[in-house]
Parts: sequence; C-alpha cells; structure tokens
Amino acid sequence: VAPRAEMAPKPPSKPARASEPASRTLEQRRPGPGQQSASDEAQETGWAFPVGMALASVALAVYVKTAYPTVPGGDAGELCFASCCLAIAHPPGYPLFIMTGHLLTHLIPIGTPGFR
Repeated sequence: VAPRAEMAPKPPSKPARASEPASRTLEQRRPGPGQQSASDEAQETGWAFPVGMALASVALAVYVKTAYPTVPGGDAGELCFASCCLAIAHPPGYPLFIMTGHLLTHLIPIGTPGFR
C-alpha cells in the first residue's frame, strides 16, 4: 500500500534569505528594514508592566477610598442579607450574585459584610 500524501515527509525548509546560511537560527537573523529585533522590543516594552501596576494601584486605592462603608438603602440591604446566609432574595433571586457574595463574605475577613 502506498503512503498517503498527508503522511509523506515534508521537504526541508529553505533559509529566509539567500545570503544567510541555513544553520542560523531565527534569533540570530538580522531584522530587515523597518523591523525591530527581539531585544529592541523587550527594551521598548519594559516600561509597560510598572506603568500598568501603578495605574492598577491607583484605581484600587480610589475604589477602596470611595466604597460604601455600610449597607446602602434599597435592594442592596436585602441582597447583602441574602448573601450572608444564602437566602433567596426577591424574584428572580439573583443566584450568581448571592453565591459570589456569600463566597466573598467568608473569604475576605476585613470590615462588615456590607463593605465586603
């Protein structure tokens, strides 16, 4: 039985440029005009992580500072109560909210249940 065309071995790949030997790896090749090397990209994006962390820290600080310290009026009180004891809030019940609130109420030991 002859081998199928899909299973036939692939021919060896050709080098990217005719002037470069086939033994050079991709990292060793020089970038063409208008392209950047991997080390240039790493140097340019090195500032992204610290800036991102600084922005996330500022956003978290603003959120914690402006978070409601107790239970606000309206449905929020009922939903906080239902989350603490896994009760059923008024229809439709908000089951995902209740389960998530119950989990976070027991995992985060800081402040009142209304703050958590």
